[in-house]
Amino acid sequence: MMFGFLKRTKSSSLTAGELKGIMAAAEGELRDKWIQYYKLLQFKRDVPLWKKIESFAPLAQEFIGKKYPVILTGPAEVFWLLIFNAIQQSGTNPIDEINVAIAELRKRFATAQAE
Repeated sequence: MMFGFLKRTKSSSLTAGELKGIMAAAEGELRDKWIQYYKLLQFKRDVPLWKKIESFAPLAQEFIGKKYPVILTGPAEVFWLLIFNAIQQSGTNPIDEINVAIAELRKRFATAQAE
């Protein structure tokens, strides 16, 4: 599991279309929350994107858990993909920078889980 701090709960019986709609809505709202977060905190230039994403993730998890809890019943990778897609859609960072952040987060969390 990529970032296993999410707890699985009882699954629901949503159709694929319903889940797709929920994911799209959540992604749009998370995109807006990322933009607000990114602008509000005004990180220093030398703070890497992965650190910004890591600090945003608990807030995103809280939001998703309250508004779209079914998302947190799936694998943690779905939650992280939602974050990464929302950031890409936000336009705050180029895709190459996002990909570097994803690779760094994978590496850091894989190392932490192995210990």
